Amino acid sequence: MTNTKLKPSFDLNIELALVDKTAKRQIRVGTNITFERLHKIIQAAYCWKESHMYQFLLFKEGKEGEQPSVEIVMDKESAMNPKTAKLVHRAKLTDYLHEHKHLLYIYDFGDDWMHYIDVIGSADDNEDDFIPLLISGENDAPPEDCGGPPGFADFLEIINAPRHKEKKEMKAWAKDQGWEPYNFDETKLRVYLAGNPGKHVWVKRG
Repeated sequence: MTNTKLKPSFDLNIELALVDKTAKRQIRVGTNITFERLHKIIQAAYCWKESHMYQFLLFKEGKEGEQPSVEIVMDKESAMNPKTAKLVHRAKLTDYLHEHKHLLYIYDFGDDWMHYIDVIGSADDNEDDFIPLLISGENDAPPEDCGGPPGFADFLEIINAPRHKEKKEMKAWAKDQGWEPYNFDETKLRVYLAGNPGKHVWVKRG
């Protein structure tokens, strides 16, 4: 007999819309966390720096043209409908995601980074203590304040060019922004720590 604590969970598929492709992350999160904690986990998954405002919009069907059923915001003054909006630090996933399987997480109301989220699975007897868990991912996420998807496309064109007069300057700017190319193991660790503040994890390097 083991003493493993069972944790109910949701599996989420997240796609950050870019110009030519999407930056995908699939994560497993506990059902009882708040949307504020989910925000921090997504930030870690995409190496964002929590520098801007955000909101969640929840949908039941996920069909084109569908209006959101629930709006979850940082403060009600920024909400489209302040009377019905919910607050991120109070609303919990378990109260909404069994019914609302499609979410839009908008980060930075200037660059408007659109993260499309689908609830692709749930479990009541998950024995994985390593939650939240990054299951898979692909493609780099943008640096902060690069000008939205078109700006990120320009950024990639410059840093990937064999020769470009702005390449050195652009790479230095990206480093100052804390940007780094997608790495599964490092992202997996960041995601876990974002969901477990105060925990310390020993990592063997080299």
